[in-house]
Amino acid sequence: MAKGGRPENLRPVKTTDEARARGSAGGKKSAAVKKRKKELREATAFLMSLPTSYEDVKEEMRLLGIVDDEMTNQMAILVSMFKRAVQGDVKAAVFIKEALGDDQAEQERKRKYELELKKSELEIKKLEKQIEMGDNPDEGMPIIINVRPNE
Repeated sequence: MAKGGRPENLRPVKTTDEARARGSAGGKKSAAVKKRKKELREATAFLMSLPTSYEDVKEEMRLLGIVDDEMTNQMAILVSMFKRAVQGDVKAAVFIKEALGDDQAEQERKRKYELELKKSELEIKKLEKQIEMGDNPDEGMPIIINVRPNE
């Protein structure tokens, strides 16, 4: 269902066969969408790898010292965005920065992940040390058993 749908239009599942059929249909639709997106990515990559045919862009690339073998559509776009960034276009500068892999948000996510990982490792070491010393951290804790009837 598309985002923003109306909950009152949802029909409840009445049988397991109906649930299975709906799940299967959703899976098939998802696979078709993934396939279409993959084909689009592949076609885009192919177009970007082709030699550029724009002579004015080729001349600009030559002035920048780019050799003929590297004059692809991808390089043409990069040169165009580079020119705009140098002229003060902030969005073009962000594009160049992201193309370099210098995305600040991504770096921040990596830092947070690494900190959480270190914190988890320290907790594990602390628990292992307690167990080594004969201090069981789980002693006296209730055991919770989740029992569900077979459906």
